[in-house]
Amino acid sequence: MRHLNTNLFFSGNKKYSKQYFLKHFHNLFLKYFYEFYSKKQKVFGIGLNKTGTSSLGAYFERLGYYHSFETYSSRKLNRFLKDENYLFKEASRFDMHEDWPWAFVYEKIFYRFSDAKFILTLRETPEKWFNSLLNTTIRHGPNPQNLIFYGSEAIKPEMKKRLIEQYNNHTKKVINFFENNNAMDKLLILKTNDIDKEEKICSFLGIQFNPKIKYPHMNKGVYK
Repeated sequence: MRHLNTNLFFSGNKKYSKQYFLKHFHNLFLKYFYEFYSKKQKVFGIGLNKTGTSSLGAYFERLGYYHSFETYSSRKLNRFLKDENYLFKEASRFDMHEDWPWAFVYEKIFYRFSDAKFILTLRETPEKWFNSLLNTTIRHGPNPQNLIFYGSEAIKPEMKKRLIEQYNNHTKKVINFFENNNAMDKLLILKTNDIDKEEKICSFLGIQFNPKIKYPHMNKGVYK
């Protein structure tokens, strides 16, 4: 079979780069063959975006968990929120999920996947979380996913009080939910400035800690 030169095929278009092609081929493969390859306990990252969710997902990949690379479109996200069967089908396809929409559907996931575990990622402070969210709009522009979860495609300085309140409410709601269900053993709270993330995660999962597998820092930025 002739080798497909993906560099040439996708050259000149960042969206359709070789990396993009390979990642989406990986996702497509797992969606149809996952059940034959993995029996790991499911893990869901349920922190809001910009709380180190990409780093969390990358670490789980290093641990050998099958993890989706897909950034869901607003159309897909809306369907996840409205169609439980569609949501559960996607949840069943990988070992680990994080970011949108999981922070907003964790209660449904909890009742559907009885053995699943959940990780609530948090920034050092709510203010740093908002600044990171704001900086993303400044750097990359508005996006429709923000509209679904934050009420506006563009994050603006005047939204700070409302969004920090939403962030704090999310944290309280998650903790209260697991406390009320006597399931705090299924929840790990992980801050971006924790220096022992690897040990905490491995202990939480009940797997052997390997100091050679380092926790990454994805999408680095400088925020006040």
